[in-house]
Amino acid sequence: MNEGNRETIANFWRFHRPPEAAAKALNIPLAQVEEIFAQLTAAQNLRDARLKVLAKRLSVLLAVLLAIPLVNAQTISPVITELASKNSKPVSSSFTVRNDGVVPLAVVVESPQSMTFENGTPRLGPLAPTVHVELSEQSAKIGAKQQHEFGYKLRCDAFPCALTIYTTITGPHTSSGIAVAIHLPHVIYFCEKAKGCRARVLGGKP
Repeated sequence: MNEGNRETIANFWRFHRPPEAAAKALNIPLAQVEEIFAQLTAAQNLRDARLKVLAKRLSVLLAVLLAIPLVNAQTISPVITELASKNSKPVSSSFTVRNDGVVPLAVVVESPQSMTFENGTPRLGPLAPTVHVELSEQSAKIGAKQQHEFGYKLRCDAFPCALTIYTTITGPHTSSGIAVAIHLPHVIYFCEKAKGCRARVLGGKP
């Protein structure tokens, strides 16, 4: 089959004309036309699949690019705090999440986790039954260039104790529906004396 007939058949396929019409117009066997139609359809399906993969990769790249300013624009303070109490009395404290960006953010305070140390390496786990935490709130929306304070009340039945409270900060969704989120920790060391509490926790001393 010459290239002219092949191009004519391709035009029939592009304009969704039936293969029978192409076979009749060119006076060639229908089987040959159907074979070319099948080849053109397979090639189109392959192009569509590649475009979908490319679009997905671009969406992931966009999410990463959006995450860079999100990470740089959000802060939590203090990151580490040392608290003290006598006779296991509860203490009140707080941390602040600041949004230095230009879009509002949603903040969710995750469930506190106990922190233990093995050879100086921290390990997080479910909150120990001897550690009691009451959060003032577990979520908030923070406007652009604003900050929000999250309070909590803490009591430990035995000293020293350490725990971490993570906040999940979510930015706006992309056009493809991807939401960018970062996790920031607030680490608490709790002893009978605040000064040097962190060192005593790491050393396993009260």
